[in-house]
Amino acid sequence: MKLKRFNSLVPTFLTIYLWIKGNNPLLPGFSCPIRMITNIPGPSCYLTRATSAALNGDFIQSITLHLFGPFFAFTLIVWSILSFKERILIPRIVTTKNIMCTILLLIFYWMIRLTLTYKLGINVFPDNK
Repeated sequence: MKLKRFNSLVPTFLTIYLWIKGNNPLLPGFSCPIRMITNIPGPSCYLTRATSAALNGDFIQSITLHLFGPFFAFTLIVWSILSFKERILIPRIVTTKNIMCTILLLIFYWMIRLTLTYKLGINVFPDNK
């Protein structure tokens, strides 16, 4: 299939889109399904905006939105470079262990945010009033 040879460019296009989205917030993004159903922010709520802010150099805003924003921005850049270099969508550095550790850290961070907001009354979600 001819499209398969362009798979390695997917991370680059995603990184560029999120960089552009950082300056154009009206561009479409992904809504959190957990928040849509429960009205409670999910583990990745605000992560798209945080990643976009980090890609645009606004690390304070990025961390304010989601602690993982700069990490995901860095990861996207590395993923883009490695995918382009190795000409594959998923480079060898991406392992199940790395993905599982990231998911567990996201859930742990989410539980802390939920506890602070809903148990202790300290609002840590940007627009959750």
